[in-house]
Amino acid sequence: MGTLRLILSLIVFGSHTGMKVILPPSSWAVECFFAISGFYIAMILSETYNTRESVRVFYYNRFLRLFPIYWAVLSVSVCYYLATALITSSGPLYFIWTKLSAEGAIYAAASNLLLFGQDLSLFLGVDGRTFFTPDFQTVAQPMYQAMIVPPAWSLSLEMAFYFFAPLLARWESRKLIFLIMSSLALRALLVVQGLSNDPWSYRFFPCELAFFVAGMLSYQFSRSMAAKAILERSVWIAGTFAALTLLGSMTFPYGKNGLTDLGNGVWASLLLLLILALPAIFHLSKKAAWDRKLGELSYPIYLVHWLVLDIFNKIWRWPGKTPLTVVSVVVLSVGLKRFSERFETRRAALRGSIAAEKSPVTPP
Repeated sequence: MGTLRLILSLIVFGSHTGMKVILPPSSWAVECFFAISGFYIAMILSETYNTRESVRVFYYNRFLRLFPIYWAVLSVSVCYYLATALITSSGPLYFIWTKLSAEGAIYAAASNLLLFGQDLSLFLGVDGRTFFTPDFQTVAQPMYQAMIVPPAWSLSLEMAFYFFAPLLARWESRKLIFLIMSSLALRALLVVQGLSNDPWSYRFFPCELAFFVAGMLSYQFSRSMAAKAILERSVWIAGTFAALTLLGSMTFPYGKNGLTDLGNGVWASLLLLLILALPAIFHLSKKAAWDRKLGELSYPIYLVHWLVLDIFNKIWRWPGKTPLTVVSVVVLSVGLKRFSERFETRRAALRGSIAAEKSPVTPP
């Protein structure tokens, strides 16, 4: 599924450039990421980290997967935004220094460093004090302006899911279905109450939990006998999903009116189709080394593209759609991937130690 993850990260990148091309909505791509994450996490918790002792190794591996690249991007971003604060009196560091109270600055510093709680910034405003707002677009100074790596809000949701994942991986399918339905019911209730706008639409964890858990349920189905016949048609299933997604991009714009909007309904249907197709897509690509290598670029592209766009758009005044921007993002992402390989060696060693513990001891 590496190619799919790369495509989704490029959709998010493309949506932020403002390019006038046919693209699915970035919010849809993010929720696809959530479902894929649920599938993968369910798989590794069932097949690798399936003992109480190995759960702590699971968390340490997740730490090595997320934080080295994030901290590398954060460090470069801090240097850049420190310069913009001193030269142009703008950027998140200038916002933290001049607009936030001591408590707000502590929250901003901690969430930027540790990732936890970054999604909460989308529900907060600032006017000398920090306050809750149901719509950050109506606030003169939303707290999210203090986030140094803006796309990282989704990682905060990801880590909230990791907290519950070891427990959820042991649940039966019917319990997972109940949790999905509860999460979707909450979403519907919020829409009825008029809360269908961003950030409620795809950044509120209790509602987004449905997509993580749906990915886990998709993995459970892939292990069943009924899935084997379906997996034999993997190429057709994956191809149908790709064709319908392209058709949806050309035909249905993403709507702004919650469950009542036709565009939203179409994209929700395509997201459901992706969740159903995940076992087939994984079966089709699991042995392809090139697919895995492409997928490893998705995370650094997702994180670093915002910084590159900000540099080109605000400092050099070059439009985000220029080929140089795309090349810069790809080159930096490859460099970040190479940087992370030293931590991948440690992750592989941890997985190997778990496998060795599970293997029977051969007597001398």
